Amino acid sequence: MSPASRKPSRKASRREHADASHLTRKDGVYYYRRGLPEHIEGAEVAVSLGTRRYREAEHLADKLDLIYSSAVSAVSSPADLRDILRAYLADALEDDTTMRLSARPGRPVYRGLVGEARDVVDTDLETVAMCLSDGREALAERNVKSVQSNVSRLMEEHGLPESARNSLAYGVLEAHVKLLEEIERRILGHAPVVFTDAPSVSPLRSEPPAPPGPLFSEALPAYVDHAVKDRGWRGQSAAQNAATFAMFQEVCGDLPRRCRGPQRYAEVYSCGAARLDGA
Repeated sequence: MSPASRKPSRKASRREHADASHLTRKDGVYYYRRGLPEHIEGAEVAVSLGTRRYREAEHLADKLDLIYSSAVSAVSSPADLRDILRAYLADALEDDTTMRLSARPGRPVYRGLVGEARDVVDTDLETVAMCLSDGREALAERNVKSVQSNVSRLMEEHGLPESARNSLAYGVLEAHVKLLEEIERRILGHAPVVFTDAPSVSPLRSEPPAPPGPLFSEALPAYVDHAVKDRGWRGQSAAQNAATFAMFQEVCGDLPRRCRGPQRYAEVYSCGAARLDGA
């Protein structure tokens, strides 16, 4: 047997794994595992490298690191897109404000799409109603071509990857509908134009939240001592519960004792299930 094909010792294997944090081994086969950022759905990615040789797995992991970094950077956060769309909508409303304040009293703000009616409000309402109908139709049909120029400009301004184009385009269609609905409310006097800031109101005083309590690992020894003395844990019962506690802490983390409630339990369960499925 050549030195290159010799199986590494357990000590050597542990040292190698310490240097390659994204490599794990199951049934002798190496896996590449990486956690995903919060804005990407899923707990982690796990891929079998199909080899039992560490050096080969290390080489493949280096290649996958590059692919992983490229893929993650190409996925924009939904929160980032929402911020971009909010700013886009705010700019459009600012344009409406400028037009509204510069229009001569007694004259419509929007004209040219329909003939001027005798009533100024009716003229603006008819114009906006036509645009709103078109905007809702484009949104229902997902007609992203109608906003292609605006989408391309936003992508260039914010350096968004091509993978974000469809989501951004749909968001722009939604923003157009929101814009026209808000303009319609402004025409009717149901939405403010200048005095848009609500008066400051002192927040109600509330009691500070209770501290979450000690961590699971800190509270566990006292609980085990109580169970042994008062509940009669002995031998096998104590060993089984100790194994259960160790598994819980490994899968779910060292949680505070008071970190509870339906939402938190659901998060812990989802996290644990994802990790166990990937193991």
